[in-house]
Amino acid sequence: MNPLNERLISKEYIVFLSARIFGIIFKPVILLLLIYFGFEELADKFSRFLIVLFSIFSLLSFPYYFKFYQSYFDNGNNHTIHLRFGIYQKDFFLFNLFASPLTFFFSFLIFQDFVIAIACCIILFLEKILDEIQRFQQYSKSFISWSFLFISKTLLPILLCLGFFFTLDDLKFEIYLLSIILVNIAICFLFGRWLNIKRTLKYVFRDVVKFFKRFYGKSMWLYFIATSGIFFIQIDRTFISVFNFELITLSELTLFAQISNLIPLVISFLFVANRRQLLLQHKTSVDDMFLGFKVPLISFLSAVFLITTTIILSKNNLITISFSNAEIILYLCAFAFFSLDQILYENLYWNFDPKKMLWLDLILIIIFVSLTSINPILLIQNFFFVTLLRLLAHLYFSTKRNHN
Repeated sequence: MNPLNERLISKEYIVFLSARIFGIIFKPVILLLLIYFGFEELADKFSRFLIVLFSIFSLLSFPYYFKFYQSYFDNGNNHTIHLRFGIYQKDFFLFNLFASPLTFFFSFLIFQDFVIAIACCIILFLEKILDEIQRFQQYSKSFISWSFLFISKTLLPILLCLGFFFTLDDLKFEIYLLSIILVNIAICFLFGRWLNIKRTLKYVFRDVVKFFKRFYGKSMWLYFIATSGIFFIQIDRTFISVFNFELITLSELTLFAQISNLIPLVISFLFVANRRQLLLQHKTSVDDMFLGFKVPLISFLSAVFLITTTIILSKNNLITISFSNAEIILYLCAFAFFSLDQILYENLYWNFDPKKMLWLDLILIIIFVSLTSINPILLIQNFFFVTLLRLLAHLYFSTKRNHN
């Protein structure tokens, strides 16, 4: 069936949407409650942990699954599928093994705590296993299984550590991290039959040289742009956590970012997650990607709604966001730009020169860090500026690609 004629919403997809909405709302609500009830230290650590789960997690975004998916979902022959699946397994374990020191280093840089950094390193590895399972579920449109896994890994760690929250004065955050590790291990064993860990590890180390040969080339550039793309949208919070910028509270900005992120998530749910096959095609035009003006209109209306809601809630002290109205508008508009940009990015990722995309992200990150270092008070304005530039550049790339 032509993806353009495929229904955007099915019953299973509604369950998928509901699960995603629950999981997405859950973390900001936890952060809001921590801030509201005065758990400032916990709120700060939780904010840093969210940065680890997004920015540092992006370091593990190597596309080792690509050739296997290409064979599996294009109905390739069984021998090719089996061969590429074995390579996919080995590449997964080797890459994450070699990336572990890097994830530990950056986690330690953010937390300045050895034990927490080790815990984050373990969590990131387990989260990556679950990410691979969920990607396959999503591409297979197994939305019910995806939803069960997502809700389980989101809700169960909180329930598991809740009994310790009111009985321990210290180590609350460490108990939460331990709960995540235990829950993720259990879910990996429940869903991760594909891992076949014992058999995979038996052969994995003898293929180290082959792995680096596969890594070098286009896959390497795809990895770099995937990493820079995820890091880019977190650059404001990463800047604060690394450089200890004190004019804006990290937990407060993280809460605002979680609220603002609802705009790209709405667009992702409605127009990306269930249209990936269409967006991967080289021939797909910008007009088809945006469904004319439909996607930009929904993004704009979502931004207007959140701007109005945030200003009202902030004025009535229902949420703690100490930004001016202009900063609220600019920050939410930046996420509206990103909501449109993610659609262009999805298509360009597979169909455009990855080196040009990487250089664009690096230049924009350097611009942001330079401008913000000179005048930190303009962090929101600088974030808005580089996000707009990225959208315009990707729009230009997409138009240029379609003309070639």
